[in-house]
Amino acid sequence: MERLKRLGELFAYSIILYSTLGERSSSSITRKWRGGRLKHIINLGEILIDVIPTTQVRLGEACYTPYPGGAIANVAVAIARLGGLARFIGGVAEDEFGQLLVQVLVDNHVDTRYVRVVKEAPTAIALVTLYTGGQRHFTFFRQGTADTQLQAEYLNWGAWHDAAVCHVGGVLLSTEPARSATLAAMDHTRQVGSIVSFDVNIRPTLWTSPATIHETIASAVERTDVLKISAEEAEYTGVRGYSSSEPLERSKLNALGKLSWRGDLDL
Repeated sequence: MERLKRLGELFAYSIILYSTLGERSSSSITRKWRGGRLKHIINLGEILIDVIPTTQVRLGEACYTPYPGGAIANVAVAIARLGGLARFIGGVAEDEFGQLLVQVLVDNHVDTRYVRVVKEAPTAIALVTLYTGGQRHFTFFRQGTADTQLQAEYLNWGAWHDAAVCHVGGVLLSTEPARSATLAAMDHTRQVGSIVSFDVNIRPTLWTSPATIHETIASAVERTDVLKISAEEAEYTGVRGYSSSEPLERSKLNALGKLSWRGDLDL
């Protein structure tokens, strides 16, 4: 868990770095910088409850504790804790878990003005199984949950007026209408000249088919400036140039104007 926390903080720090670079670099990413002060980093995606066992025992023998979770929400909190200006956009339930999640964001100084409360929809839950060696398995309860109900027509584009980066992830892309909302947000981010950051974060059980995964992820990568992907995810999704059998080609990345971080670092 500590390694995962460090990975999240490292990625959050890298996003802050690219949101604050001035005109010292001529890359296509840093040319998108506007102004001379720290700008907000939008984190558009899922926020949910991770139900984590207190000990590594069989499922029926474990005691569980609920924790705030969601890859995108975690990055928002990490950015705020590192001194960045984090803004979270996503669907949140009216239930007690939803209220708890919003309060956690507020307590960590994340801007929640653009959170959309979805009535009559529950909070998504991820049941976590821990294995020896630090491996984890997620079982998601996410049918019709608040995070999946984010719709493009309800996005407030005013949230982008002072944002340098919009960070999104693969979980929200797994189902409609949140998929279309995420792609629309990526398009708008590029239209206003800001940076699109994308964490592929594939959870195959959330998707309807491998074909949908390949098509959607390819579409998202085309819209992306900063890409976080592991070698395993690259192989599974068919994204070229990032698998363990395809060494990262820095010249190709520079030509594409992308910064890539392969998420298989040994920290």
